[in-house]
Parts: sequence; C-alpha cells; structure tokens
Amino acid sequence: MLQLGGNAVDAALAISYTLGVVEPYASGLGGGGFMTIWMPDNPADSPAARLGNGRVLCLDFRERAPAAATPDHYYGTGQSVHDLTLHGPLAVAVPGMPSGLAHAAARFGLLSRQTLEPMIAPAIRHAERGITVTPKMAKQFAAYHDFLSRYPTTARIFTRPQGPIPAGEVLQQPELAQTLTHISEVGLEAFSQDTLAHQLDRFMAVHGGLIAANDLATYRTHERPIIRGTYRGYTLLTTPPPSTGGMRLLQVLNVLERYPVGDWGPHAAGTIHLIAEALKASFAVGERYVADPDTLPAIPMSTLLDKAWAADLSCNVSFDRANPSFSPDSSPDDGQGCTTHYSIIDRWGNIVSATQTIGLFWGSGMVLDGTGLLLNGEMNDFSEGRTHINAVAPGKIPRSHMCPTIVLKDDRPFLILGSPASHRIPSAVLQTLSNVIDHDMDLATAVAAPRTHWQDGVLHLEAGIEPQVAAQLEQKGHVVERYATKDRYFGGVHAIRIDPQSGALSGAADPRRDGQAIGY
Repeated sequence: MLQLGGNAVDAALAISYTLGVVEPYASGLGGGGFMTIWMPDNPADSPAARLGNGRVLCLDFRERAPAAATPDHYYGTGQSVHDLTLHGPLAVAVPGMPSGLAHAAARFGLLSRQTLEPMIAPAIRHAERGITVTPKMAKQFAAYHDFLSRYPTTARIFTRPQGPIPAGEVLQQPELAQTLTHISEVGLEAFSQDTLAHQLDRFMAVHGGLIAANDLATYRTHERPIIRGTYRGYTLLTTPPPSTGGMRLLQVLNVLERYPVGDWGPHAAGTIHLIAEALKASFAVGERYVADPDTLPAIPMSTLLDKAWAADLSCNVSFDRANPSFSPDSSPDDGQGCTTHYSIIDRWGNIVSATQTIGLFWGSGMVLDGTGLLLNGEMNDFSEGRTHINAVAPGKIPRSHMCPTIVLKDDRPFLILGSPASHRIPSAVLQTLSNVIDHDMDLATAVAAPRTHWQDGVLHLEAGIEPQVAAQLEQKGHVVERYATKDRYFGGVHAIRIDPQSGALSGAADPRRDGQAIGY
C-alpha cells in the first residue's frame, strides 16, 4: 500500500483485512481493537527524518455488549460469566472492526477514501488461493482442535476429518473470500446496513445469541484523547479507558523511573521484583477505577498517572520481601497470548500503532454461516459480580489491556510499538521500551529479550532468566513459574524505531509470533 502511494492508514487497513485471513485465530472483522494515530501538522513536507509536533488520537473500535445483553443473562445463572462466555453465542459482543476501519479510511485514509479495493485485494487473494500453514499456526489448530470441532460452520474450515490441520498444508477460505469481495464492492456499510448484518441477526437468533441487526447499525467508533506520560525525558502517547493497558504501562514506568534499573540490568532480581510490585498496585487500581468511561461518572486518570502515585507506592516497596497481598483480576484469561499488533510509519511521517482482537484465541469458536467470519468472544472480558464497574450491561464496552503506543523524543516520534497477549500486553511493552531506553539495546534485541510478568499472585519468568535470579525472587516471597522456552504467553511486540539524528528506521518482529519487519 505504501509503494502504491497510500499512507499509513491505508496500509493499516490492508494489514487488518489480511490478518483476518492469515491469522484468523487472533483478529478479524468479527472483532475490534484500538488504533493510536499520529499525523504530522504538515505531512506533505514532513519526511520521517524531520518529524515535528503532530496531532494524535486513539480510535476505539472495541466490541461492545448487545442492547439485549442484560445482567440477567450472565449473573445468577449458576455459572460464572467466564464459563458462559468462553465460547458460544453468549460470548459474542457487537463487532467494532468494520466501523473502526471505515472510520479510519474516511477520516485519515488517502487511497481508501476513494475505494477499499486495493486494501482488500491481498486478503481476497490469500483467502481464495490459500495460505501455507506455518508451524506456529499448526500448534493453534492442534491445541484448539476440540474447541474448533464444536460448531459445524467452524469445523468445516479449521479442522480435518483425520485431525488438526498440519504445518505445510494450504488452507483455503472461499466463503471468507466471497465476503471480502462483497465488502470491496459495496463498502463496510455491508455490516450495518446490508445482508451481513441480517445474516448475523438470524444466526444469533437461531443459536441463542443476543446481537440484532440494529446493534451493528447503531455502532459508532470513538475518537478518544490519548493519555500521555513521560519516562526519563521521553513522552509516551497511549490508549485511554476503556483499556487499562495505557494506564498500567505509564504507572509501572513511573515507578521504574525512580530507580537506577539501567545499572541493575534488565533481568536482575531487583528489576524484576520492582516491576512485579508495581504491577500488583496497578492491577488493583484498574480493578477499582477503570471500565467503560461512558458508564462511569469519572475516572481519576490525572491522579493515577501523577508521579506522586509512583512516589507513594515506592515508599511502601520492600526489596527484601514481596508484598503478599494483591487484588485478583476479575476477568481472567486463558494465558495463551491472544490478540495481535502491528506498527506502521509512512514516508510523510504518518504513524499507526494498532492492536486488534477477537478475544481469546479463536474468539467464540463460531463462524458466521456462509461468510467465513470468525466471531469474537469479547463478552468474556466483562467481570464477575453484578455490581462490578466492569459488569455486563446493554451497550457497554468491556475493559481491555491493549496499549498501542507511540514514544516521542524532543516532540518527535522515536518508537512505535504494542503487543498482543491480554493481561501481559503492558508488561511486554514496558519491558521492550525499558530495554531500549534503560539498557541501550538495539530494537531487535530489545524485542527478543526474555520477559517477566506478575499476575494473580504468580511471577512468570521466561526462558533466559538465570536460575539464581529465580531463586533470589523466591527468597523474597514470590511464587515463581519458570518457562523452558520463549513463549507466546509473554506477548508479540512488533515495533519501529526512528533514529533521532538521521531519521533512519529500524523494525523488529517478535520471534514468539509469526510476523516480520518490512520496508522499502
């Protein structure tokens, strides 16, 4: 798209459509997401080497609860919300991706303002001709074979009579190709005003789901102000609520900034302990304050992001003992590293950092009959408890952890990054950022370096963290889980770095996931 003369938003649309074909288990038109966009004030005169102040915003096209999704459908049923929404029709929230892509094209696209055909053509080609199943994709088919076999519309595409689809096989998706061709011809309005909306309405009615055609017709993408923070002289621009991800990223960095972690090293026991203690506090804050902002009187974001919050927390951090108390997350995930992320910069300096999802891997497990579209399972991101601020309510947006981020140095873009992996997203992003800024790693090394994550009382350590470090952390009172290899549990950061002096670009794709860095 960039070589055809398109801008970063045009490229983002092409990537989004294509990911729905080549990585269907992580995102697609049946899902939603967030897109952080930076556009220079004078894009025609602003090559990447000379970026100045620009305008920035976050597109929120997160899925939301259907209008018919009353709490009585999910609470007091004898089952937990998460058991009800791990798969099946009650797991499906109203998709936001179609609206989000249409909004991005109309407001910020260059080629896509006139036609979507160039953006969708590669996805159609991949769906028609087929894609070669990679080893990582084959693991997805194997791990979720029973899950994918539950619904005939899904099983006939993503399973085989003899078992899971193996690596090396060519996977064709002709129904999805037809759907994409239809969208290319009539536009994304097909989802809100055309046959696709009514197909989804009928499909949900037959299977006991709650989405109606009017849910799609009334869906609107939000343009939300980004939240902003600083770290050692750099400025971070990232996602606001309904995501806790941007807040958590900034809060933990505010704590790290108070200590010489650059001298300690990225995988020293002190650095890992500090990140874990900061994450404990940030998870508790998210549970208490953050949910769909349109349903809350106020979120005290300025207080939560103030450096004083980090200072107060630091006063209570002991480097001898881990704090044994913590607030369990009320919307647990399966720990499998769902969702996907991409980062883009074009020749004019326009930037897109986008994270998109269908929920847990494979979403609801249901393919909309006759369309090839895998439907999200985002109702799973609502919390247990009818009175929780993140409880199910009609039209409500479930809380998220996504934080597509842009980092500035001296008011010029320096780093573009984000990650998949649900609750681990802010951890992956902050450690990659710290690796670059605190530990002077090149981008590829920073992305591939071993990661850690604390959640729900357990400190997870990826392969590459020394055994003696794990022992030191256990002595401090941490419950440690070690991983034998690099693991998708710890995310999939895809990032671009802009050299402050030369403007030269470097990109890095996370080896934990399929992906690559390309440019011209």
